This record gives sequence, C-alpha cells and structure tokens, in this order.
Amino acid sequence: MRLLCCVLVCAATARADLATYVAKPDTSFAWKLEKNSTSKAATVYTLSLTSQTWQKIEWKHDLVVIVPSGIKPTDSMLLWNTGGTPSPRNTLLQSQLAMQIKAPVAFLYGIPQQPLFGGKREDALIAETFVRFLDTKDADWPLLFPMVKSLIKAMDALQAFSKQHLKAEMKQFVVSGASKRGWTSWLTAASDPRVKAVMPVVIDTLNFQKQMPHQLKSFGVYSDQIKDYTDSIEFQAKVDSVGGVIDVTPEQIKLLRKHHGQKFRVEIIENIYSLIFLMSNHFKDEDDDQDDNQDEKLLAT
Repeated sequence: MRLLCCVLVCAATARADLATYVAKPDTSFAWKLEKNSTSKAATVYTLSLTSQTWQKIEWKHDLVVIVPSGIKPTDSMLLWNTGGTPSPRNTLLQSQLAMQIKAPVAFLYGIPQQPLFGGKREDALIAETFVRFLDTKDADWPLLFPMVKSLIKAMDALQAFSKQHLKAEMKQFVVSGASKRGWTSWLTAASDPRVKAVMPVVIDTLNFQKQMPHQLKSFGVYSDQIKDYTDSIEFQAKVDSVGGVIDVTPEQIKLLRKHHGQKFRVEIIENIYSLIFLMSNHFKDEDDDQDDNQDEKLLAT
C-alpha cells in the first residue's frame, strides 16, 4: 500500500526528525505524587505528569504505579502506555498483572492527548497531524513525536519517583502498548536506550511494500482499521508528493536491532484481516534475512 509505505517506512532523505524532537528541552515537564493507597495485594501510587508542550498544548497524563505487596522493586519496570484516564476496573486489572509478574508496573494514560482539532481522535488525529506537517514543514507536527516523548518523560518521572518513594534505582524499562500505542512503543525503543525490551501489541506488519498489496489482492479492499489513512484523499495526495514523513537515525536503527534480534511472537487472529497479516509474515522474514535495510521497516509496526 503506497500511502502507508510512504508514511511508515522511514526513508534516508530528510523527514520530520524524531530524535531531534524527543531531545528538545521542554520546561513544562513536571510530575507529582497525588495519592497512594495500600491493600493486602498491592500499593497503588497515582502521579500527575506533564510531559511537554506540543503545538501550544500541554500534554497532561495520569501515571499509575502498582507495587505488589511483599515484592522489593529491582532496577526494571513494565511501562504500558494507553489512552483515556484511570478507572477502578483498570486499576484492578493492572494490580492483577503486577501480582502475576511479581514486579512493579506503571500505566501511562492520555496517549495521545485527544480530542484535538475539531474533535479528531486516534488514527484520524494522527493523519491530520501528518497533513499539517506536510503543509507547514513544521517538523514537530507528527503526533507520534509527542506520543513517544510522553513515554520518555514518563521514564524520567518513574526514575525520580522510584528513587524517592520506592528506594530503588530504576534503570531499565519494558515498554508496551496496543495499536498506535504499539507503534509508539517501537519508536520509544528506537529513541531511548533505557528500554531493554519492547512488546508492541499491534499487527505484525514490518514490510508494508509487500504485505499491503497482498492484503488488497486477497480481499480487494484494505482493512477498516486503517481507513482514517486510506480514506483521506488529501492525506494520500500530500504524502505521495513528498515520499515520506518520519526520519530515523542510524543510532535509532541500531537500538531497534537490539530488540529485533531476540523475539517471542504471539499471533492472535482477531478478524479476517489479522489472518492475512499472519499469512504475510514470510514477506518480512525473507526480506529481513536478505537485506539489512529492512531494519528500517521495523518502525512501521
């Protein structure tokens, strides 16, 4: 699929620079421990986080840390990024996860900040920011950039919080999230060496140039899950005119190779399109073995 190849596969030519954006100083960064509660099962800490100011919009998040009872934190923590805000049901499920893995877990909410720009959410919002980048050439516009920076600043906050309140030196993180938050997880792993493992819960689509035409040939249409991109004539036209959006550095590719070398993959067939993505995996594996440049396509997940 040409339009998604252009956006998601990172070309060697200059594009919006993720590394520059995440490294840019931002004085709005701040965090605060708002409350904590202890039960027989775990202690739940709720932090407020301001990760950055993007396009004059402050990105504010809830950051919930759950420490199982009787578990002494080590130097690693699971960081899951998600949308929305905390709820009692979410906290219960998250506490069960922490108890199952016998380790602290952190859940970062508000990824991304939404709705924005006339009520746009999720992929429609991402597509809108890509178009605005292509219109203005303002390299800060792609929404995935502040999404990634939110995780990076959450890791900063978690390290400071852990030192002050858990008496632990947090050095490494396992990063995860679903759908576009899975995409964000990949990009975070490419941007910060503190990520020791990445678990993107997202369709395993690492070679758009072959997998997308295969899906179209099989069904005659693309999945409804990506219609916010495929249905946008303006988006298609603008992306086709320049050939790409996001640029990554050799250092980021090197970080991704670290995670790509050791992997355990679980495939879940959610719908018929998931089956086609599963059937298409041989495209990725064959090409990755033959061409090191395929590492760049990891960012397309």
